[in-house]
Amino acid sequence: MTTTLPAPPDGTVVLPTQRLYGLPPIDAAPPRSARVRVHPSQRGARQVPAAAWLDALPGRPSPWTVLLPTALRPRVTMVAVDYAEREQVLAEHGPDAVREVAAALAHAVRAALPAPDAPVVTAAGQVLAPVGALRQAVLERGLHQVAERMRSVQLGGRTLAITPAIGWAAAPTLGPRAVPELAEQALEAAQVARRRLDAVPQQWTDEPAAGRRLLSHRTRRQIALTTVIALAWPLAIVGLSLALGIEPADWVFRFVVLGLLVTSAMIWIESVLALPAATPPPLPDDERPLLTAVIAADLPNEAATIVETLQAFLRVDYARTEIVLAYNTPGPLPVEAQLHALAAEHDQLTVLHVPFSTSKAQNVNAALHVATGDAIGVFDADHHPEPDAFTRAAAWLSGGADVVQGRCVVRNGPESPVSALVAREFDAIYGVSHLGRARLHGFAVFGGSNGWFRADLLRELRLRPDMLTEDIDVSVRALTAGAELVYDPDMISTELAPVTVARWWRQRARWAQGWFQVSLRRLGAVLRSPHTDTRQRLGASVLLGWREVAPWLSLAVLPLLVWSTWFDGTPGIPLNVPSLLLALAFTSLAGPFQTWVSYRTTPAHLRAPARRYAVYALMSVLWYAELKNIVARVAQLKESVGERRWVTTPRTAGTVVPAGSITTEVAA
Repeated sequence: MTTTLPAPPDGTVVLPTQRLYGLPPIDAAPPRSARVRVHPSQRGARQVPAAAWLDALPGRPSPWTVLLPTALRPRVTMVAVDYAEREQVLAEHGPDAVREVAAALAHAVRAALPAPDAPVVTAAGQVLAPVGALRQAVLERGLHQVAERMRSVQLGGRTLAITPAIGWAAAPTLGPRAVPELAEQALEAAQVARRRLDAVPQQWTDEPAAGRRLLSHRTRRQIALTTVIALAWPLAIVGLSLALGIEPADWVFRFVVLGLLVTSAMIWIESVLALPAATPPPLPDDERPLLTAVIAADLPNEAATIVETLQAFLRVDYARTEIVLAYNTPGPLPVEAQLHALAAEHDQLTVLHVPFSTSKAQNVNAALHVATGDAIGVFDADHHPEPDAFTRAAAWLSGGADVVQGRCVVRNGPESPVSALVAREFDAIYGVSHLGRARLHGFAVFGGSNGWFRADLLRELRLRPDMLTEDIDVSVRALTAGAELVYDPDMISTELAPVTVARWWRQRARWAQGWFQVSLRRLGAVLRSPHTDTRQRLGASVLLGWREVAPWLSLAVLPLLVWSTWFDGTPGIPLNVPSLLLALAFTSLAGPFQTWVSYRTTPAHLRAPARRYAVYALMSVLWYAELKNIVARVAQLKESVGERRWVTTPRTAGTVVPAGSITTEVAA
């Protein structure tokens, strides 16, 4: 059922969005004639006609800016400030309240970005602010300050929680641009920000979202190219150095071998650390928090599994539970009637259609407006939590954790050879790597599903639709903010694995590219954060830095050995056979040892026969580990050339999904 949320104890009003997201204005852009008509607010706006205000603004940058590098040239900029709940405020509190909120937003812009011209308010309640000629770095810093100040406003003596939506448009560094055009573009960018619901300022751009097309859709050539680079880079270094009169083969070989040993040593250490069980703190019956499980669904891709998923959540053994299904669909579906009928039968279930959504992140962000729990769990639409999973999550969160990630177990392993392989791999990832890394690095990571956040933390961070792995991104931002992230391997939820090679490749390519994207954007912030200690910074350096280097080392030994054989060892490559054999044994046995630990740590009722783990360990050594390295290398190339294509993994074999309904081009 759908209910209006009561005010939380602290007096903050969280507006429900069931009606908000059913209104056309959230999707439809206002008419062009309405975009430039302004309505002065009672505070902070200039009392002048719209045309005079626009005509008075400079449309051309100063001539002296041509002497500066492009990145440093100030640009005439227009900022549009909006918020997702504007229609809701109008419906519940009237136009005076809309103007009051707009005046507060105008004041926030004025404080963060002082400019000669005061902001004005459109007839719809949006704020347009000419902020003058600013460098982009200064502008973005100020806009993020505005977003932080806009998370709540005072309305009628109460604190109103809102979702800021900020757009901006800048004139070109050379040549004129009409100011009314900047105003329209800033409003369009703000509309994009409203749909994203992540409180991140958006710049208007007319560039295609998919980026350059070099190699974008030629995956086979990308595989060949990256493989050639992985084989050639050590020979290129050796050949160049020898041409310069230096004999570097010795240190190149040692660097490669040392890199492989470091990677293997991390696997050994994580495996040993994963053997002891994880015990959550005690949970008193009188201190049980209210938990909201948010299930993000992409229909019709997950239409065949979503009802079964909801029934699994309704069986969870935890009394104080709220379930929110946030879904998107390109058109009406028969399953929607089943979903609403199920919601009518169960008071704790809310079904939320997010019509403007094209991603999981937008669905989750929309659900944050409906969720009332003290903690919010994020789940994919194929996940079935174990009956005690919520109780364990509540214990960790009540004990001081800010984020707790649980174990994901594949339940359709027997369906195909691919799903069987992934099932054993997940036993190793979630049964060993996640727990071992959390204990080694001092922090866990949210893996996209079966993860719980303190509600206020998730509302502050939100998921970013422009990130291919929004889960890893929000994990790193939480760590940077000083949050405590823990992992519980006994907080179990089962899921469906890909059943074909094509689906496996699409899923892993997105994961690998998303990790690389997060590494490029977030590693520096973790290393500079005052909230992370030395252990966590080293862990982040391994997790986000070294893991992107390691795939390029897996093949590097082969060309160096060929080089040494061709030249009879003269370049100085050490061919000490016992040392090579020890290094080979150490690196080759790391994977099988990890697989053995995963067998030991998998609960008996979820554990496959031992022979399947043995087969997986053998395949991993022979080809599967290198296949994942290929995916990682190709993903880095895709990110480098601007190819960011998100393809949702179909949940059921043979399900026909309409073209275009599961593909989203993600802009940089």
